[in-house]
Amino acid sequence: MYEQGGGAGGQSTGYRGSTYQAAPGDDLAPLKSHSKSTKSDVIRGIPANSEYLDGRYRVEPSMKFEPGNVFKVMWSEPKGGTIPGGGSRFSDTLLHDHMSGVWTGFRRFIVIRNGEGHCSCVPILTYGKLGCLKNGVKPHHHGIVFEKGQQPIRLANEPSLGFGPICMEMNTGEHISEESRVNYSKLVTVEHNVKVLFVGRVLYDDWPTVQQAVDECWDAKKSHRSEHPGGGHGHGHRSGHRKRSKGS
Repeated sequence: MYEQGGGAGGQSTGYRGSTYQAAPGDDLAPLKSHSKSTKSDVIRGIPANSEYLDGRYRVEPSMKFEPGNVFKVMWSEPKGGTIPGGGSRFSDTLLHDHMSGVWTGFRRFIVIRNGEGHCSCVPILTYGKLGCLKNGVKPHHHGIVFEKGQQPIRLANEPSLGFGPICMEMNTGEHISEESRVNYSKLVTVEHNVKVLFVGRVLYDDWPTVQQAVDECWDAKKSHRSEHPGGGHGHGHRSGHRKRSKGS
């Protein structure tokens, strides 16, 4: 496993991320339609009574949220005029339209740092299978992520990305598509009481790429805030780093 540590270059780097947490009463709440969209910086977990989709999703011990590990979250999204799978908020094609106008989908996250009761993560997205060709996506914030045994593929006419590709060792039965991209500028705090499914881990040799990418994106945000005072400051996080123990 990898050890917790400082940012790239041995310096501590503070991160400000959005929060993803299990809402009280999720275990009892039915799937319902909503008149308002969820905020782009907040991801809502799927109600637990919909776990019939995949019983492997569960609340895991905090120790499993080690830097470099990758997990998947199920959540619900109000159905709108377009299929959310084509947008930036879902990493996969949606499963079904379940019950009262609610789409059910997945999002994968790479753990950057583990804390008490929560972890800081960055998302893996396909942008509706368009990769960084999708309008509004900033390629310089992204990098390719691919499965061990495969090769990183940049889509036809896709611009150069800001960071090099990283390889994931997938758990049995798990896969990611060739359009998968990591958004290193989108740090999200995920509470440990959310039901997740661990699907793999970033290879040790590629972890420095992840760490440097997150640090560079955060440094750019800090520089932007210093040029525009009054933008607010949040509690920070340091990027994590693990060394894999023998036999792991």
